[in-house]
Amino acid sequence: MASLGPAAAGEQASGAEAEPGPAGPPPPPSPSSLGPLLPLQREPLYNWQATKASLKERFAFLFNSELLSDVRFVLGKGRGAAAAGGPQRIPAHRFVLAAGSAVFDAMFNGGMATTSAEIELPDVEPAAFLALLRFLYSDEVQIGPETVMTTLYTAKKYAVPALEAHCVEFLTKHLRADNAFMLLTQIIEYEKKQTLGQNDTGFSCDGTANTFRVMFKEPIEILPNVCYTACATLKGPDSHYGTKGLKKVVHETPAASKTVFFFFSSPGNNNGTSIEDGQIPEIIFYT
Repeated sequence: MASLGPAAAGEQASGAEAEPGPAGPPPPPSPSSLGPLLPLQREPLYNWQATKASLKERFAFLFNSELLSDVRFVLGKGRGAAAAGGPQRIPAHRFVLAAGSAVFDAMFNGGMATTSAEIELPDVEPAAFLALLRFLYSDEVQIGPETVMTTLYTAKKYAVPALEAHCVEFLTKHLRADNAFMLLTQIIEYEKKQTLGQNDTGFSCDGTANTFRVMFKEPIEILPNVCYTACATLKGPDSHYGTKGLKKVVHETPAASKTVFFFFSSPGNNNGTSIEDGQIPEIIFYT
């Protein structure tokens, strides 16, 4: 298998208590009140580092804070955004995200890394994204029955298997008669988000390197800077095991436009395959 490369909305980082000594500038505004898209602006807090004894405390203090941030994510632009008060902008720090997620690492440091200060994530719930960031910044897990499935989806999307495991553990321990219906509803919505297309078919393997083309019944729309998982479930004798896979594929058209795909192993779901060795030899696409 290969991948193509509950905090309240607007919650500020904890620990922003008043500092002794000279008064510093006012604290940064809440992300939910930022209004229209604006360039990132940082308001330094004087000597905040002195009150944080450990690296974990310092990183946790930066969670959901404009302080030292260098990127902002725009969420909630899909259905229901108007009722929720419009899009929400969440500040973050590229280094922290890249250190905790291969997807973010490719997004910020790959061959076609984005340089935008604003990144739209139309398919991610704000509460689930905040839960993901909280985990990346502090190892703290904050999920509940209302957010566990959306958090699981987000953790899988950004390749954070440790948070995935916490979500699965939560479901195992907290499934009861009084919340089963709510969790079932979330699971159905999760499956809708997870599966963009599939096709069941049959073929015979002759042991050679010949490929068998499997097409979706309808084209699948994929978006830039979004991770997708392509998988094949095979039954029967062993088929040919592909080799010499690529981490990056660049396709250039005669009109000089360029499409770039990044590939990496899907954590926890690779069945022994990898980028270099696997069962999916090609992807057919158009733009």
